[in-house]
This record gives sequence, structure tokens and C-alpha cells, in this order.
Amino acid sequence: MRGGQDEVRAPVLQFTNCRILRGRALLREDLWVREGRIVDPEKLFFEERRVADEQRDCGGCILAPGFIDVQINGGFGVDFSQATEDVGSGVALVARRILSHGVTSFCPTLVTSPPEVYHKVLAGPMWGRCCSSVTCRLWSPYFSSHQAWPRPAARRLCAGRVPHVRLPASAQRRSSASPDGSALLPSCASHEVSAASESLYAVWGGGALQAGVFVQQLSPWTLLSCGAPRPLPSPRSFLREVWAGTPACLSASEVLPQIPVKSGGPHGAGVLGVHLEGPFISREKRGAHPEAHLRSFEANAFHDVLATYGPLDNVRIVTLAPELGRSREVIRALAARGICVSLGHSVADLQAAEEAVQCGATFITHLFNAMLPFHHRDPGIVGLLTSDRLPPGRHIFYGMIADGTHTNPAALRIAHRAHPHGLVLVTDAVPALGLGNGRHTLGQQEVEVDGLTAYVAGTKTLSGSIAPMDVCVRHFLQATGCSVELALEAASLHPAQLLGLEKRKGTLDFGADADFVVLDDSLHVRATYISGELVWQAEEARQ
Repeated sequence: MRGGQDEVRAPVLQFTNCRILRGRALLREDLWVREGRIVDPEKLFFEERRVADEQRDCGGCILAPGFIDVQINGGFGVDFSQATEDVGSGVALVARRILSHGVTSFCPTLVTSPPEVYHKVLAGPMWGRCCSSVTCRLWSPYFSSHQAWPRPAARRLCAGRVPHVRLPASAQRRSSASPDGSALLPSCASHEVSAASESLYAVWGGGALQAGVFVQQLSPWTLLSCGAPRPLPSPRSFLREVWAGTPACLSASEVLPQIPVKSGGPHGAGVLGVHLEGPFISREKRGAHPEAHLRSFEANAFHDVLATYGPLDNVRIVTLAPELGRSREVIRALAARGICVSLGHSVADLQAAEEAVQCGATFITHLFNAMLPFHHRDPGIVGLLTSDRLPPGRHIFYGMIADGTHTNPAALRIAHRAHPHGLVLVTDAVPALGLGNGRHTLGQQEVEVDGLTAYVAGTKTLSGSIAPMDVCVRHFLQATGCSVELALEAASLHPAQLLGLEKRKGTLDFGADADFVVLDDSLHVRATYISGELVWQAEEARQ
């Protein structure tokens, strides 16, 4: 509990002999923590007459907000874009290991992958490739109540698959029976089709208009299967066809549902949500993303997103190319759902990028990399850093991979001096992080690590980074000559602001979560705390 008598009785921890990063300055103050939150010592003393129950001497170290990595593809042999039977254990391993690098929260990142990696799909004979994302339970909630024949069978068939949902109330009307007397589905007037189909997409991850929504105005009862109308199958034949596709559905491993949002603690850094990088990106600037799985937006653009990813409940960031047709409606739809839209892997000019920001985009994925180079007549996406056509009050953030390989120090300085408070340090770390030279994976690609650089095997195409966050902070500080305060905020406050979490994360202000990192003067990590609890400590600091 937070508040009342339980909070008053909770022990108070006081960190002394330290410099606290607060208000863009390093202050020689103590840090007070209770119940996992940072508290105001004046209120403790004058209102509650409390003193610290325990004091910890920090030896003159810096206390900075915990680092937040919004783009990390894996590490220590774990590939977030590889579908396995236990994705969660891999995410947990990375969450534990990055504590030693000062990271207290992160966004596991999935690179361009086939739909079955994102979510469970049905590859039965009825729908084939084009509608393979419809799951076994597509029909169960939608049979008419007076047609009892399919419901027990459907419940047996689909038990434990996905939760029931209903179409909008306005669409819950009976229609005339189908010609063969099979089950009835709610009819949808033309203005209701979008809402009804989105309900389907939100649960099953796509294919609703193509393989599961009956639209009365097309014919008395027709099924749009792979884009071609066909009669509704008879009850028994339909169940046989669904059952034939069930083994593929049951055996598939899905990644997204296995990466829930999770608070940090002794078990590891917290998961803020997933970053989906691709597949809606440019072929010309795909970088290490496999071309075979790239996609563009079709007529029902946002439905294509849902068909590819499945439900977006635990998604925090989506990277897309703004020059793709119908991208603006996708950006609006994602932003309306509180999902951060990032522009990247793109050949967009400045006008397209500005229009994307006007529609709700707020982030740029790894600035300078996988986009058109800066040109004085059309600076492309890079021009957003100094654009005067952004909506009033809109703040653009941009990711930077400061690993010494992806971005030249001069480019780091240009970006920092142009827009210092929008700079977000990211690792873009690949599964090879922490493993050394050799061959590794990144999603569907094979990656070869040579020294400090990771390439797509057999090419000279960069494939993510093998530098952890604390290394990026130190390199950024050295390369730009910026202040220690700004270097630390680029890995903490700025990503928190990007995600709208600056009241709780990325700050040591009163009331914020007590997630912080203890650093020496050279910015090497000495200890990491989450909710005021020590979760990692350097060996020399234990002595």
C-alpha cells in the first residue's frame, strides 16, 4: 500500500554522501526512499516527525535515474525476434543481465518477422496464406443464439484459445437465414463494418474482413475468403476445415503475448512494452531487416497492422516508414491508442516526415542510420530536428546509437547541438551482446560479429550494436563534450519523456519511482536500484 498508516510505518531509507541528478543539475543532497518511491525529507520531518530507519553512505558517487533502453533486440544469446516455446524466460534473462549496465526499464524490440512470429496464426486449408492470421475461435462468439448446433462444438474446439468478444451493440441484429440453413452472424450496415471488423482484428490479429465478417450488402450471406466472396460453408464442413487447421495453430509459438508489461525488481529490469521495428518499412533502407517479410499498407491500412501484429495491448513503440501509402491513417490510429510512432528505415523527404509528425509521430529510429542522408535542399527525416513546421507544443525525440560504430562523433555533435533535449540514447543491441566474436542471429537473419561490429553475415551491412547502455553513455559524453548531466538524461529522462512516463521514470523528483543507478566519476556502474531495492552491485562495491 502507498498511503495512510501503512505508509507511515514503512521504513525510510536515506542515501548520503552523494550527488543527485535532479533538475538538470548534480546536487549534493541526500536521497530519501520509502515504499519504493522518492520522498520529500522536509515533509517526513515536519509533518510526520520521521527520521531515516537506515542510512547508506554512497562514497561521493553520482545517483542518476535508472537508464531506459527503448530499442534492444536481445542480448546474451537471447533473440527477442525468435519464436520459442518460452520467450518469457529469454526476456527475463536479458532483464537480469542489463541491470549491471544501469538499465532499470526497457522495451524489447522485434525486427521485421513473419506474422506467425508476432502472434499465433491458423494456417488451415480454408484460408490459405493470405488469411492465415485468423485463429480457431473466429466463429465461436458470433453464431446466432437460436442456432445451437455449432456452439458446444465450437467451445470444445476452441477452449482456452482467446477471450470472447461481441460485435458493437448496433450490429447485434438478426438477419434472414442463410440459404443452406447454417449459422447466422450479426449483420452489419455499411457504417458499422469498420467498428465490427476492428473488434475482430483486436482479438484475432487480422483477417476479419477477409475471412470472417459477413457483410449483408454484398450478398444475403457471403464469406470473404482471401478477397473472393464464397458461400458460407455448411456447419459440419466448416468445423472440419477449422479443425484441419488447428494443429498449426496449436503448435505455433508466438512472441508478442509472451512479453507482457512488467514492473522491475530483483528479478530484472522492468518491461515498458514492446518496440515493433518493421515490417512496414522501406525496401531501399531495410538495413538488416529481411526483404522477404517487408510489408506495405493496403486499403484497410490499420487492419493490416493488426493482421500482422495481432493485439497491440503490450506494444509501446512502432517504427514505420512515413512515405508508405496510407501511413498517415496508421499513424493517427496508433497515436490515438497511446502507442509511440517512430519514423525510420525510410526514404522519406522532409515534407513526408513533417506530415507524419503532424499526424502524431514523435520519435525517429536511430537517427542517420537507415534513412536518406542529410542534403541541403531536402534534409529528409534529419531535418525534423530543426523543422519549423511541427505542431505547436509537439516535441520530436530521436534515437542515437552512440557505440562508436553506427554514428561518427561529428554527426553525434551535430545532432546534439541542433536538438539536445530530444536526444535519446539507445543500444539497438543484438543477441550477440555479451558473447564476443562469431555467428549469431537477429530474427530471420544470421549475424557475424567481428570485434566491436555486427554485420549481416556475408555482407558489410551493419546489424545492430553490441555495446551496452553504460558504454553508450560514456562514449556519447566523450564524443560530444556535453555535460555529465545531459549525457545521463539522454539515457533516462529523455526516453521517459518520449513514453510519457517522466512523472515516474527517468527522474529523481519527489514521488517518482526509486529506480536509480550509482555511478563513479567516470560513469561506471557501481550499483543499480529498482523501487529503492538493491538489485545489482559491482564486486568491488561489496567490499
